[in-house]
Amino acid sequence: MNPYIVSITILVTLLTMLNVVSQIVVPQKDIELKLAAFNVQTFGKTKMSKPSVVEILVKIFRRYDATFMQEIRDISGEAIQELLEKINEGLVLENQYKLLLSPRLGRSTSKEQYAWIYKSSNMGVRKYYVYNDTLDIFERPPFVVWWELKYRNTLQVPINILTIGMHAKPDDVVNELNALHDVYHSARNIDPKFSPDLAIVLGDFNADCTYVRQNSWTCIRSPTCEDLVMRLWNKSSWIWLINDAADTTVKQTDCAYDRVVIRNYTSLGTLPKASVFYFGDLYELNSEEEEKVSDHYPIEIFIPLASVFPEYYVDSHAEKLSFINRGIVAACLTSVLIYNLYV
Repeated sequence: MNPYIVSITILVTLLTMLNVVSQIVVPQKDIELKLAAFNVQTFGKTKMSKPSVVEILVKIFRRYDATFMQEIRDISGEAIQELLEKINEGLVLENQYKLLLSPRLGRSTSKEQYAWIYKSSNMGVRKYYVYNDTLDIFERPPFVVWWELKYRNTLQVPINILTIGMHAKPDDVVNELNALHDVYHSARNIDPKFSPDLAIVLGDFNADCTYVRQNSWTCIRSPTCEDLVMRLWNKSSWIWLINDAADTTVKQTDCAYDRVVIRNYTSLGTLPKASVFYFGDLYELNSEEEEKVSDHYPIEIFIPLASVFPEYYVDSHAEKLSFINRGIVAACLTSVLIYNLYV
């Protein structure tokens, strides 16, 4: 056989393989997952009937991969579905959001729901439930969710995050926050073999001003004061990312009601950051316009995922990787066949 034909055949095979390789997405670096917690203040049909308010809500929710929403009051359940539709309006399918909704919660007739509005292309729900509050500690028991991110670490193991979201009763803040420590361990014990890469406790804790005064915080943080106990304040186990100096309220008050507390972050390599999102500044709203949206600002959490691989590198592109492997095998077999014929 003509050696030129042999060379051309091998060259064409290699070029085909290189073309496939060039189409494979290189694993991303320095990815940042963005979460938020937002008390949307008496959310229901009235709020959804105001187009200017809905416009701002849509902008806020689209800032994040997932948002923990509190104070959903609408009994019909129509308002939250309408909000989800507005958020997804005009988005391509892969960028659309899904809804994870709790039952209606509360001891009184004025009940609330929790919700997570999340981008399913970046994270999926592994397990969720409302904490089984057999001792009746919570006005609105926490909403516990195990998330499996669509990213894998360098060992190709999916990254898992545990979130515990709650809107605390203003008159019983310390007791409820203290019990969140038990909620965390209860969630861990459901599947002892399953360890989160990060645990996040977040929400409107009402953890400031008249509900938890500064002298109460002083006692809580003192190793010698036993009058108030809050196991969620344990610096060896938990890290509070929103401090007392923050103002999470829209009105003239200056209170750090909304908080985010984390643990088990070391496997991610970098400490997450949190801040208050003053949406009025970005969207150029006056105080009256802000208050129509909510009396709270969202708190946002930035989770750095450096040195991780998007799941699509392993899953969605597996077919391409398999094709390359088959191409390599085919090239080898072709080369052997041509060689035998030539020799």
